[in-house]
Amino acid sequence: MIAPGRVHVEVTAGSATSWDRPVERSFLVRVRRDELSVIVGWGLSRKSAESLADRLAELLGLGSPVPGLPAA
Repeated sequence: MIAPGRVHVEVTAGSATSWDRPVERSFLVRVRRDELSVIVGWGLSRKSAESLADRLAELLGLGSPVPGLPAA
């Protein structure tokens, strides 16, 4: 559980079919605090999304991104 008011970065699988993308490029990166969120990258491969999330978390001084997906 994320503490209220804390900013975190997450990787999730989006909808590839609605955007006519291959499934392997259906991941997105979101920065969230409570109910507010901003999607900062979409249409990414899982590896690219995880890399972006790691860099954002590092930039924001958050440590590791919040796990949003099961391990590959």
